[in-house]
Parts: sequence; structure tokens; C-alpha cells
Amino acid sequence: MLAASLTILLCFISALSKVILKKGLTESSPIVAMALSLIVGFVVLSFIAIPHMALHGVSHISLQGVLVFAGIGVIAPPVVRYLSYIGIHRLGASKADPIRSSQPFFAIFLGILVFQEVLTWKILVATILIFIGILNISLRGRQTTRYQDYARWDVLFPLGAAVIAGAITVTKKIGMDLMPDSIVGAYITTISALLTFSIFLTLRKRWSEIRCPRRSFYFLLASGILASMTDILDLLVLKMGKISIIAPLLSTTPLFVLLLSHLFLKTEEKITARVWMGTGFVIAAVQLLFWESL
Repeated sequence: MLAASLTILLCFISALSKVILKKGLTESSPIVAMALSLIVGFVVLSFIAIPHMALHGVSHISLQGVLVFAGIGVIAPPVVRYLSYIGIHRLGASKADPIRSSQPFFAIFLGILVFQEVLTWKILVATILIFIGILNISLRGRQTTRYQDYARWDVLFPLGAAVIAGAITVTKKIGMDLMPDSIVGAYITTISALLTFSIFLTLRKRWSEIRCPRRSFYFLLASGILASMTDILDLLVLKMGKISIIAPLLSTTPLFVLLLSHLFLKTEEKITARVWMGTGFVIAAVQLLFWESL
């Protein structure tokens, strides 16, 4: 019961961080949000990982595991998070997050290709449900000048984030087999991501873009802190509870995003019946996939 309650709290905090992120992006850009989230994540994980390594030692840390998690850091946060932020910026949190939550489908599909897992009728049904859900979300309907307009192809940003994140899930499984320490793995990933993003900004000469109005800074900073809290809670609930209970609960995050968007993003986003319906299809597909994994 405690693990389930913490998972619901995790979903709420994750949704709140995305809604606050959207508020910050109204006067800023995804690249600023990305920089702040990586810095905050590094600081938070440093306070956790360094004492953890001092207490448990580093003899269990393998070179192969370090290389795998460093490789994940080159791709996962810099690419996945940036695509997610662009999706939230262009589509809004209420539309981008349900599409982003289709990640488990791509993880399972890639698991079939990589680990020769069995393709079942439930996976096929989930594929159809996700397709219908994304189609409903991408259909704009009638828009007014009060709400942010978006192109149908903008759904490719959160969808691309979901595909890459699914592939990273398979890679994490390999990394955890080589070095079964999630805290150290997450810390290595964060350091690698921060270095990769810094190199990107230097090579592309985009450091000058890392500035934003004070109001946006506070929103983006708060979003980064909340996102770091979800990283900690994620490790805690996975340690305390069964994955068969935790995973389906985690997929309800888009529902919290829709509710919070309806309350706090009325001037930025319009949540239509199509968005609610599309979100329902995606959540149903994810639930079906988790029941298949039991």
C-alpha cells in the first residue's frame, strides 16, 4: 500500500513538473529548460550518489557498466528530454505527455527484436490502440487565437522521444546486468548527459541562448527540482513494490497532466474531447502491455 501511494505521488509530481515546465516555456525555450534540468539533476544526484559510493565502496562498479551508462547519457537525457521539451513547448503538456507515455510499447517491441521475445495478440492490439490515440491527439479540430496552434507533424517530437526512450530501456537492461547499482548508473548517466550537452552548446555556439526572463527561470527551476524528485521516488518505489503493481500505476501520469493542465494552463492550452479520448487509448494500450508482461 505504501509503495502504491508513493507511486501515485510520483505520478502527480511528474505531471506537475510538466505543467510548470509549460508555464516556463511560454517566455523561454526548450534549450534553457534542458540546461536547468541537467544542472539540477546533477546537483541532486551528487548529494545521493557520492555518500552512497562512500558507504558501499566502488569495487562493484565495472568498466563495462560505466561505459554502457555513459553511452546512455550521451543519448537519453540530451536527445529524449530535449525532444520531450520541444513537444511540450509546441503541443502543450496535455497533448505531448500522452504520446510520450507510449514508451513501454516501443521498449517491448524492441525487446522482441533484440531478445527474441514472443509477439502476442495483446501487443498487436496495443499497437492499434496507440495508433488511434496518437491520431486523435494529432487532429487539431477548430482552434482560436486564444490557444497555441500547432502543426500535425509536431507529434513527431514526443513520439520520437518515446521511441528512443524505448530503445534506451533495452540498453539499461543490459547495463544493469553489467553493473546492478541503479544509483551509480543514474549518476554516471547524468554526468555524461551534462558533458554531452555542454559540448553541443560549445560546438554549435549556442551558449548565448541560455538566458531567460526571471519569471520563466523560476518556473523552469521548479520544474527541474520536481523532475529530480521523481528520479528519487522512482528508485524508491521500484525498490519497495512489485513492478507488476508499480508499472500500471506509473502509466496514469497523463491523466494528472490533463487535470492539472485544465486547472493551470487554461490560457495556454485547450483540452478537447479528442485529447481526452486519445489519452484514454494510449493508457489502455500501456495497461494491456503490462498485463501481457505478467
